[in-house]
Amino acid sequence: MKKNLIKILSAFLAVVLVISIASINSGAYLNDITEKEKDYTKQPEFRSEDLRVKYDENGLLIANYDPVSDSRPKEYTFPAESNGIPVAEVNCPWGVEKLTIPDGIRRVVNLDSSDLKEISFGNDVEYIEGFNAEYCTGLTEIIFPKSLKELEFSGYSTIIKFPSSLKKIKFSGEYQTLKLNYSEDAVIEFSEETKVVFEGRPSYDMWFLLNKSGYKLAERGGEFVCVKDEDKQEKTCGDFKYYLDENGCAVISGYTGSEENLLNIPAELDGYTVVKISDGAFDNRAEFPSRPLDEVSAKEDGFSFKGVSLPSTVTEIGDCAFAYCESLEKINLSESVETIGYSAFESCKSLSDVTFPKSLKAICDAAFYSCSFDAVSLPYGTEYVGSYSFTNPLPSDESEKLKKIELADTIKFIGDEAFAGSGVTEIATPQSLEYLGSAFWNCRSLKTVTLNDGLKEIGAAFFDTSIEKLRIPSSVVKIGSEMCWGCNLLREVSFAEIGKLKYIGDRAFRSTRIKNIEIPDTVEYIGKEAFYYCSSLSSVILPSGLKNLGASCFYRCRKLDLIVLPEGLASIGEKCFQYTSIEEITLPKNLKYISGHTFVGCKNLADVTLNSKSCEAGYGVWLLQDVLENGKNVKLSVRSVTMGEDVEYLGQYLLSDIITEKITIEQNVKSIHAKCFEDAEINEIYFNSNDCRFVDCEV
Repeated sequence: MKKNLIKILSAFLAVVLVISIASINSGAYLNDITEKEKDYTKQPEFRSEDLRVKYDENGLLIANYDPVSDSRPKEYTFPAESNGIPVAEVNCPWGVEKLTIPDGIRRVVNLDSSDLKEISFGNDVEYIEGFNAEYCTGLTEIIFPKSLKELEFSGYSTIIKFPSSLKKIKFSGEYQTLKLNYSEDAVIEFSEETKVVFEGRPSYDMWFLLNKSGYKLAERGGEFVCVKDEDKQEKTCGDFKYYLDENGCAVISGYTGSEENLLNIPAELDGYTVVKISDGAFDNRAEFPSRPLDEVSAKEDGFSFKGVSLPSTVTEIGDCAFAYCESLEKINLSESVETIGYSAFESCKSLSDVTFPKSLKAICDAAFYSCSFDAVSLPYGTEYVGSYSFTNPLPSDESEKLKKIELADTIKFIGDEAFAGSGVTEIATPQSLEYLGSAFWNCRSLKTVTLNDGLKEIGAAFFDTSIEKLRIPSSVVKIGSEMCWGCNLLREVSFAEIGKLKYIGDRAFRSTRIKNIEIPDTVEYIGKEAFYYCSSLSSVILPSGLKNLGASCFYRCRKLDLIVLPEGLASIGEKCFQYTSIEEITLPKNLKYISGHTFVGCKNLADVTLNSKSCEAGYGVWLLQDVLENGKNVKLSVRSVTMGEDVEYLGQYLLSDIITEKITIEQNVKSIHAKCFEDAEINEIYFNSNDCRFVDCEV
């Protein structure tokens, strides 16, 4: 009798549900919502213990520390996840003296609290936004992690001022590619008590800001220390100006002669051995640029020599040493030169002939930017090739003159756009290489690439090239953003069977022609737009360890008709599967959140299986299209919605906007959000249960 009553009540409830849903379909609610309001990231925050939390576009969490009680602890550690979903971004709180950012968190916002006395960054922090150094008066030391990619200084002040209380600033990492955001006219200012240390050579952005602010870099004990640029006691010997370094050797700092052919640098001046060409010694620019790599004009009455010969005593060529010497065609580097500084020969537009000595160890950022090389051969012993070091920004017919690149098997680092736009057709990275930035960006003739075992990180190395296949070696831990974006001939990507890869960055394979891909089980993160518009992609095997799929990850992969989501997946970014051809989808047991508009345009989707124990969704997951038609939403119609036995909670918007004939609510379901079925069209909803816990619910 009881079972019959349940069936009758369930049938009655199904009718009530249909009537209620039909009334929602009148459109009065949804049609008044603007496109901006439809974005779930704009919806109100929710609370998780002492955090105010909201989702970002990737379905990851943005966490703000906001304790319920008025008292705040002196120490606080942000959680790496909440309810099984990774935290991607945190907002630095006030009132906390010791703050710990754990591994996994990638973005830190509003670092500007005077209460803060100690901060520890995790190994995955890539972005710091809103860093107001002047307000951080409680900090005595700040150590930035080696993972840091971008640092934004807050405000529009023309002076980025660090307080005298800050005794040490350290930028970690042997290889640094840090981008800086600041007001165009800003300069940086440290107190005399502050020690600024770089473990590796600072990025071009950092060098540029320090340089225009009156600071120089001094190499001490394997690190680089920021020092104030002080006036040297210059001496004159013939046409040369020089000063003495701490070892009593001569450093050439200027030239007053008018040589038009070959400029011979003497080995001695007044009996002092010449060991270095100083920063800016022959700098031929009319003015210092306002932004990095901005083109300026050369001096009208500047240097006009066509060649330079260095003596064997010179070991270093300083920053901007020969910048904008536009008539310079050839330079004879001595067999002792070890370092060529930042922008040392920048915009020496006639320079096409340089023989690099075996003594060479480092070519700094933009050293030969906008020169005219046909070939570059880097000798054994070279370890560091900086960003923009051989970039030619001229039109392709000029920049593609560089067709031959030989890289020694001692090179460990090749920076961003080091050979960008060149005409090289094939590259084999040296066996010693550990980091490869966006070195071959826009090298459209590049077809063949062989990556070495031992390589650990790859940036946007092959952006807009013509490579056709790529093998990722087992040593690679991180594939950075835009690695192969725009490689529209790339059809095959393979990974070593046993590898270390954990991270695939944003737009890594966007707009390629990959047909199928099996992502290693070690991968935990796939960024937004990673396979965006891969029109040939038909088969994807996702890794078992994957926790998140980024926004628009498989957007418009029109041949993709089957995808299996791993059981450990916690969240899916917005528009992840928009306009694919998937025919069925199973939402796995541990899935907690699906971002808005995930399955928009999936007109072939027929069968949906819910296995998630507890899951919520953003707005419009099951819309057929993401624009209104005649003032109304166009919804997705599916053949079946099947619910697994483990389902306990049907969250907000989880089945909104869906059209289907029948849904059966399994007996383990304990709770249904009031907006779970919002604007859905379902003919029958049955409760497969032996009790009446939903009978009196309003729907």
